[in-house]
Amino acid sequence: MTTRPTAATRVTRPRRSCLSVPGSSPKMLAKAPGLPADEVFMDLEDSVAPGAKEEARGNVVQALKEGDWTGKTVVVRINGVYTKWCYRDVIEVVENAGELLDCIMVPKVEYATDVTFVAELLRQIEETNGVDKRIGLELQIETAAGLKNIHEIAGASDRAETLIFGPSDLSKALLCGTISARGRDEPCERRSTPGYRRTTRETARTSRPNST
Repeated sequence: MTTRPTAATRVTRPRRSCLSVPGSSPKMLAKAPGLPADEVFMDLEDSVAPGAKEEARGNVVQALKEGDWTGKTVVVRINGVYTKWCYRDVIEVVENAGELLDCIMVPKVEYATDVTFVAELLRQIEETNGVDKRIGLELQIETAAGLKNIHEIAGASDRAETLIFGPSDLSKALLCGTISARGRDEPCERRSTPGYRRTTRETARTSRPNST
């Protein structure tokens, strides 16, 4: 019988390289297990159009069940907690393929309650369905509010394994130009450390969660 990890168990997984795969593409999902990346995350968020999100969940579940993921850290990125898709993302993926999943990636985390919402949902699903594996969390910091509350976010759940900074969205939120994987797309304003702190505080104070 598998021993389910407890809160005191520290999990270390390989993450030197990370491959993002859109959940809307069965072809790309089928190729992903054979590609040389430590971590593969199947995306239900930015790379999937709103009209394709429900179908993408089924694609991801099928890929988890049919692929040989040996040696890889296997992750699914859900939609943010302020969207209408989040809870169904967690329920459908974890109920159908939770034993094959290492972590859930949560985008645009802004408050500790965002983390505890997903963690509690995972606990209920795991206990209800008898999932022996304890699924971890990867938390993406992509807004000024998330950066401001990062200490509370990091300590919100013992499931948290990584904090991930989204350079493009975060740089926009901090009025620092647009920075992408290709490099800087727009000029970055020079700011002192106190200036960045003021920008972070003011942007966090005036921003509102995206409900789409």
